[in-house]
Amino acid sequence: MGLPECTGPWQGGGEGSGSLSFSTSWSRFLTFPPPQQEEDSGPSSGPSPGPSPGPSRGPSRGPSPGPSQGPSPGPRLGCGLPLAGLANTPPAWAPEQPSYQQRPSGTRSDSAITHQEIRGQERLFQGAFLGSETRNVEFKRGGGEYLSLAFKHHVRRYVCAFLNSEGGSLFVGVEDSGLVQGIHCSHRDEDRVRLLVDSILQSFRPQVFPDAYTLTFIPVVSTSTHTPLKVIRLSVHTPKAQAEPQLYETDQGEVFLRRDGSIQGPLAVHAIQEWCRQKWMAELSKMEERIKVLTMEKEQLQKQLRQQRPVSCTCCIL
Repeated sequence: MGLPECTGPWQGGGEGSGSLSFSTSWSRFLTFPPPQQEEDSGPSSGPSPGPSPGPSRGPSRGPSPGPSQGPSPGPRLGCGLPLAGLANTPPAWAPEQPSYQQRPSGTRSDSAITHQEIRGQERLFQGAFLGSETRNVEFKRGGGEYLSLAFKHHVRRYVCAFLNSEGGSLFVGVEDSGLVQGIHCSHRDEDRVRLLVDSILQSFRPQVFPDAYTLTFIPVVSTSTHTPLKVIRLSVHTPKAQAEPQLYETDQGEVFLRRDGSIQGPLAVHAIQEWCRQKWMAELSKMEERIKVLTMEKEQLQKQLRQQRPVSCTCCIL
């Protein structure tokens, strides 16, 4: 089946009109570039739209007789190309369509973006070493039924001991050797732990305010299990300076003190009295040192005032 023959390369518009006449039954399958792009594909078959120097201005006004009346053998205006090639080949002047297959290999996926958003959060790696237990740090392995059985007793003892000492942190999910393991702790478990800690500390005497402690659930990165693991950190801050030494007791009326790597308590009555006496003596020593410093500063200021006092002269005229 042959292609419809073009009736003329440039007819019906005069010089430079650029209109083309062809069969209307094939018009929806053909896409033609504008006349300006034709000059790059081969010799011109019609008049040049712009002023051109030389002899081409005269005889080029009308259609040139000869072989140029028929279709060009080159790929011009669709008359010499198969229809399938025209349908699949976009024109040279068409805007380049975005290619979704040329996505750079470094583009982040949704999981990478989510990972990037939480990168700023604190987290621990399973098997990491956190150091040794000290007066301000206590480790508990946890696991099993620890959160429902032993955790509340440890909160009472260690928080009370930290409050009566220099503050500290209780880590649950870390072995005694200091290696991070993590415990299974869902969002429901987190809510239960928060409520439990708040209810216990609200019953301490004297009252423990919310700014005196911080409860944190630190994610643990593990390559051996897909179950989310966490480390619970309960940090107790050193109480602010008080008018008089205070000894905190639990909701059960027990008093604990923190030693290096262990706790002492519950204290007996005589131990509590001895603690109060030592605290008072320490506060008294601090006050005496402060008085000495203030006295020395006062003497230095008085000496400077005497040296800077001007000497006045009085003259009497008889």
